[in-house]
Amino acid sequence: MSDKWRSRRQFLKASGLMATVGLAGCTGVLEEETATPPNAGNTDDISDLESTETPGEEQTQEPSEDTTDNQENQESREDNISIGISNEIDRERPEVPESPDPDWTVANDGSGDYESVGEAIRVAQEGDVIEIAAGTYDIPSEGNLQFVGTGRSETTVRVTTDSISGSDFSFYNMTVSEMPEVSGLNTELGFYNCLINTEIPPAYNSRSYLVHGVQSRFTELVDAELLDAKGCLFEGDTNPILMQVSDCRFTSGTKTFTAESLERCVFEEPVNVRLQDGEGISDTVFSGITLEIEGSRYASMITNCRFEQPPSSTEVATFRGGCDVKFSRFEGTCSPNCRFLFANEFSANGDIDFFIDGQAPIQLAANVFDGAEIRIDSVRGPVGCDIASAAYIENAEIGNYYSTFDEEDENGDNILDLPYPIPGQEELTDQYPLASDNLIDYLPVSAEYEVCGYV
Repeated sequence: MSDKWRSRRQFLKASGLMATVGLAGCTGVLEEETATPPNAGNTDDISDLESTETPGEEQTQEPSEDTTDNQENQESREDNISIGISNEIDRERPEVPESPDPDWTVANDGSGDYESVGEAIRVAQEGDVIEIAAGTYDIPSEGNLQFVGTGRSETTVRVTTDSISGSDFSFYNMTVSEMPEVSGLNTELGFYNCLINTEIPPAYNSRSYLVHGVQSRFTELVDAELLDAKGCLFEGDTNPILMQVSDCRFTSGTKTFTAESLERCVFEEPVNVRLQDGEGISDTVFSGITLEIEGSRYASMITNCRFEQPPSSTEVATFRGGCDVKFSRFEGTCSPNCRFLFANEFSANGDIDFFIDGQAPIQLAANVFDGAEIRIDSVRGPVGCDIASAAYIENAEIGNYYSTFDEEDENGDNILDLPYPIPGQEELTDQYPLASDNLIDYLPVSAEYEVCGYV
């Protein structure tokens, strides 16, 4: 072995990160030690997500039956969720849109303008707001109307018209216990601080309508072209074509969807996600994911996520296309047909042999592989890439940590004295294997380097 690899190698620890791989903010992400996020199979920690006197405050909560029912429990809830290798990444508490002022009031005890919603709809004009008192009411026709209740546990409505088409229905502070099929274009349904105890299905399997939700709980199927949700709990299947979601929990199955935006969510069942190149996913817990990047010009960023083992499988993630995966935690095997794996933690409890087995990305560096090996038979990369250095960054003199490679660091520079020959047909060598599994010791990286492939 040449003196180059046995000589003392001073690791670069200057501040600042290389912008070409989008690693800004790494110092803040790794200021604290690794923390464990809540179990994605337990929904107790997010059982409430209603508005309070200080909406927008960052907390971890989920939909409740009613705002007033849970004021006394505010201080006992868990305030944040830790994902990946960062500590205390906040799930934001979205602000529920303010209930509009009513044009008409309905109360079945005769204290309002009308005793039935049907009577109010008869005189209402497009865009009018109908306030509904406590009780159970039928909405017998469709239209561009808004309905405001007094609380989820107080006001219940049943939409009893045969179908909805071309309408803009909005519901605030109530329970919706019955909805018809949605048929036709230009239909939007909005639910704000609501409990939806019924399916929202399309007619003729045509999902050409939009569902908006803020701090609401959906107990049955939601099937739409676009699901736009903040701070919601989905207990039934969701089958949208497109998703724009944040701070939501999905406890049931989800068909393949395209993520227009996805952050701070929890998926308790395996999902298939499409992502346009250049877009990203962050701060989200997945119990198994297959992610396909559509497009080939810009790399997508997968940041601060946690990938847990789904039932009856050890594979937690499959990536296909141009994506950089960083600051995330993997609790099982991965098929990283992506561009870059940087500063991730892979952990196993003796149930797997290899975190990566077969194809590897163009570059993998500053990762921790604890409890299992990696085996690389081929490296994914376009013509002209420096495949020989796929397992380390030469300019920064940084490789990866391997718990199975038990060698010495006699000079104390946090780099093992011997390079690590990685198993597999590619015969890669990590010239700078890390001596510590504490990534704080190696970050931030200030050396200039580029990842071959996408812009």
